[in-house]
Amino acid sequence: MRDAMPTHLSFDAFIAACQRPLRRSLRVNTLKISVAGFLQRVAPYGWQLTPIPWCEGGLLDRTR
Repeated sequence: MRDAMPTHLSFDAFIAACQRPLRRSLRVNTLKISVAGFLQRVAPYGWQLTPIPWCEGGLLDRTR
């Protein structure tokens, strides 16, 4: 694996990134509901959701 890494990237940094816990996220199926409609429906749960800039309909859960 180390040999497959480009020389300008750090293998140790790659391994460290793989071992970090994933952030909780979700994607709204906009064929069934709009993002705004989804946010209205989940508002009573108190979730702290923020848009993911590179994923249309994607939301990060910052509740924890």
